[in-house]
Amino acid sequence: MGKTNPLGTEEYAYFAKRVIYAYEQALLCLGYYPDMWYEAALFQQQAAAVLAEKGDVKLAATMNTDIIQLFERAIGGLLKESQLLFFAYADYEEERMKFDNVKKIYDRLLAIETADPTLAYIQLMKFVRRTEGVQYARAIFKRARQDSRCKFHIFVASALMEYYCSKDTDIAIRVFDMGLKKYGDEPEYALAYVDFLSHLN
Repeated sequence: MGKTNPLGTEEYAYFAKRVIYAYEQALLCLGYYPDMWYEAALFQQQAAAVLAEKGDVKLAATMNTDIIQLFERAIGGLLKESQLLFFAYADYEEERMKFDNVKKIYDRLLAIETADPTLAYIQLMKFVRRTEGVQYARAIFKRARQDSRCKFHIFVASALMEYYCSKDTDIAIRVFDMGLKKYGDEPEYALAYVDFLSHLN
């Protein structure tokens, strides 16, 4: 695709624009493949970083705007239920310290009625713990528990977060017990709880 710079172009900006153009052409045919959108966004992020390093701050800023537009085109159109692209978009905004935007991205994903929100809640819970602290992460867990679409994995993730991040075994066990009342008939949940308990001994 030209990412290896077969023309031996000295000018990096020209090379980056050529590769981005190739991605745009590919997306015309492969627009339903989330990994193509992800790869295109990833290349643009790398190109923006290289351009900023080389001192071309204006072009790097333009490219960052283009990355946002690329993600918006993907999740606003053909791939509006692609969790991969929502998560990649949220990660991109988190790297840029745009924490309010990250929450909006997760909220958009959680608002999709037909999507399984479990992984989105887990990712949001981890993000909030990193940026705001464990109390806010617990509020996300509470919100997830009230969402009837959520699966048992949210309890496992919350309990393990309490154990590994907060170093609080008692709260972790309480979370697992709470989940046991709701998902006691799920063998995978019981197995996750047993694994956790065996890890303690």
